[in-house]
Amino acid sequence: MGKLKDKLATITKEDVEFAKDCFNDGKGAINDINQLANTWNESKRLDNENLKIKGDIMNMALKFQQTQYTLDNIFSERRAVINKHFEVIDKGLKDGNDELLLQGLRSVSDFVSNNPLENFDKFCEVLDNEDETLELDF
Repeated sequence: MGKLKDKLATITKEDVEFAKDCFNDGKGAINDINQLANTWNESKRLDNENLKIKGDIMNMALKFQQTQYTLDNIFSERRAVINKHFEVIDKGLKDGNDELLLQGLRSVSDFVSNNPLENFDKFCEVLDNEDETLELDF
């Protein structure tokens, strides 16, 4: 114990202040390292969230394109059928054929009264459901 007492007796106030400063600097460095680690973790979390959002946006864009393509095809097909009905009506008018004219008018009326989007929601549900098989009936 004598040596310890001798060593403690030689410690100056400056030595104690230096030791406190080193200890406090070490605590500050540890706090800085912890803050840096927290910032890095938050950055990685935000990167992952950003990737998820980009994926969601790409899925929405793809769904929009699929829907747009489907609607374009549905209505272009309808336009072609309606044009054919009007050709029949025009021919009936041109030839003075009242029966042909009446048949064309009835046909176009029946055709346009059917809603092509009546089952569109069900179609979209099938497209969205990865577990369901889309059956095409030609």
